[in-house]
Amino acid sequence: MGYALTRWEWLEIELCGLFCVFTDKPRASQTAIEAYSSGATFITRADRLRESSRDYAIFRHDQTKEGQFLSLLCKARTMSERRNDIAHGMVAYYYGPTGHPMLTGYVVGLPEGGDLTFCLTSPLYDKRRIAFGLSGQLLDFQPEYVYVAEQIRAYGDDFTALTHEIISYEVSLEPRNAP
Repeated sequence: MGYALTRWEWLEIELCGLFCVFTDKPRASQTAIEAYSSGATFITRADRLRESSRDYAIFRHDQTKEGQFLSLLCKARTMSERRNDIAHGMVAYYYGPTGHPMLTGYVVGLPEGGDLTFCLTSPLYDKRRIAFGLSGQLLDFQPEYVYVAEQIRAYGDDFTALTHEIISYEVSLEPRNAP
């Protein structure tokens, strides 16, 4: 989990760098960093970044670059959902033959014939990620997601790949004050 979350933080650093370019501030500008990071959620920061890109686009008149940025931002918004899963999930035991998973916080007298491993799953207390019946009772706990280590690692790799795309995009931009 630490690998994926650290990779996400590097991605956010590069998005903050884009914000600095879009607002015509030096990359290490305290003012720009404070403005970008003042949003409590990624969606708020993404909206702020989108707004700053509009101002930049007015000076550059480059719809290709603007489209590339919007594509990158769309990918980041989608990936932020996986980042949130990882950051707010709970570790549980995952046991069972394929197609018969069982999640549990403890292991006592498990039946034979299955494999025991760890997984990351949506927490039971999060009303956005669980289902209730018409009576208001919790239905069988069916988590929104169950990730094993390989999947979490792959998300970290995806975050890194997007970070590299953002860096390449940023390098291709001209400063506002360029002729």
